[in-house]
Amino acid sequence: EDGQDEAAAAAAAAALDATAVLLLLHPEHLSAANFRKRCLRRRHDDDDDDDDEDAMDVIITREMLYIETLVTSPLYRHAKSPTLWAHRLWVVKTFHHLIVLPCNNDDNGDDKGDDGNEKKRYPAAEVFMTSELGMVMKAGERHAGNYHAWNYAREMLRLLTSRPAAAVERMMAAWVERTHAWCIIRRQQMIAMRRGMFIARRGRLWNAWGGRGGV
Repeated sequence: EDGQDEAAAAAAAAALDATAVLLLLHPEHLSAANFRKRCLRRRHDDDDDDDDEDAMDVIITREMLYIETLVTSPLYRHAKSPTLWAHRLWVVKTFHHLIVLPCNNDDNGDDKGDDGNEKKRYPAAEVFMTSELGMVMKAGERHAGNYHAWNYAREMLRLLTSRPAAAVERMMAAWVERTHAWCIIRRQQMIAMRRGMFIARRGRLWNAWGGRGGV
């Protein structure tokens, strides 16, 4: 039985490598993206060993880095691929507990959990959301009309507003300031302007934009 499990794991790893190449060559390959979703879901359901070298949090981190590499690369089609952006959003929504902490990291300097083992370190939500906005902006620079990237930012914003009010206010202020500055020097990008104004309205910080329909 152990041999069968190892063979299945090896086959899944090979299939993931193959779909990675497929999405690199054809970013709209929906079957490849869906196969990766099934593999991640199956791996999560079967993961019961915290000491496994390929623990689920490591696998999800690799998946996030892989998609980020594609959507921020100089490859024109990848930056605006709805399949890649939808896949990343699915990963975030499905495995958010393996990506970010529910709040900022503890400041008490205690690196041990209740069981005496070392705590796993995930980025705080504010750090993660700031990083995601930076990725969207980079993809927006790769493709001027990148509404798929900015729609991803909108969905991330919906996830953000479900958090505690104080944290939301801080993150929204940071998002508005960065988006405002980014759009100021890219006035021709109407998609970014419209999404940026959505961010401002959503955060009830419309005054940061002067309350106008443009910047």
